[in-house]
Amino acid sequence: MSQPSPPQKKIGVTNLTDAERAEIVQEAYRKHATELLAIEDAQQKLTMLLLAILGAGGSFIAGMNQPLSIGAKIGLTILVVATVVIGLIYTLFRNRARRSTRALLVRCEKALGFQETGAYIPGETLYGNELTKFPVKGWWLGLIYALVPTAGIGFLIVLWMI
Repeated sequence: MSQPSPPQKKIGVTNLTDAERAEIVQEAYRKHATELLAIEDAQQKLTMLLLAILGAGGSFIAGMNQPLSIGAKIGLTILVVATVVIGLIYTLFRNRARRSTRALLVRCEKALGFQETGAYIPGETLYGNELTKFPVKGWWLGLIYALVPTAGIGFLIVLWMI
């Protein structure tokens, strides 16, 4: 049988120096900034991929010499609707993650004193008060996904008109 290890002494934040705390906050800031870029990049890649698939599929179907059977049309309709819905759900979750990550960045900026008058610039703040609203800015990034249902509708029009 193994012996239980002795309890570890927890190091509290209150025991850290100001420099150590600043280093921890800076590392958290870097982590959240990297995460935000990854979230936004993933959303853009998904949107571009779905637009490419729907656009290529619509072009292919429009160029066909023979009409598709009703079964093929129904099957393609189900695939398009499912793809658009999955993308929409993904976008909603990504938007929440983006907003949360942006809020964490603002908290790190506050902890680093970016909004404190005189901390970095005499008589001024490094970041203005408007940047505290950063988490809710960029809402339009989710609207870019609106192009996907539009392309899906276009695909279905081409599909059912042939």
